[in-house]
Amino acid sequence: MKKRTKQKGFTMILVISMLSLASMQIFLLGRWMNLMLLQTNFEYAQNCQRNLLESGYQWACVQKAKSYSNDTIVLNTEMFGQNTSLNVNLNSRNNTAEIQSHCVKGNAELTRSDVYQTPKIVNK
Repeated sequence: MKKRTKQKGFTMILVISMLSLASMQIFLLGRWMNLMLLQTNFEYAQNCQRNLLESGYQWACVQKAKSYSNDTIVLNTEMFGQNTSLNVNLNSRNNTAEIQSHCVKGNAELTRSDVYQTPKIVNK
């Protein structure tokens, strides 16, 4: 009878130690998943910003033929998400476009403002 009691005690210790190991693994997996989420949000914001800048540049190249004053034009960015904005300022004297983009995803918030040279319009 004593031998059976010792075996039950060993099994109980084994089960408790396995539970503690499993809980530590779940804790570590949770931290790694949080890190992956932060990195994914940052990559998403970077790609969103790249797409916004390219869209703004392409829009500026197409609109160059039309005469715009040096006012800042706010473009519709609904397709990129709720927390995005794109402002384009065309300068016809210098053939430049100042493009300002802002993108937020989770904790990642990216803002960028650059001046791009737009192609000259050749009158036919």
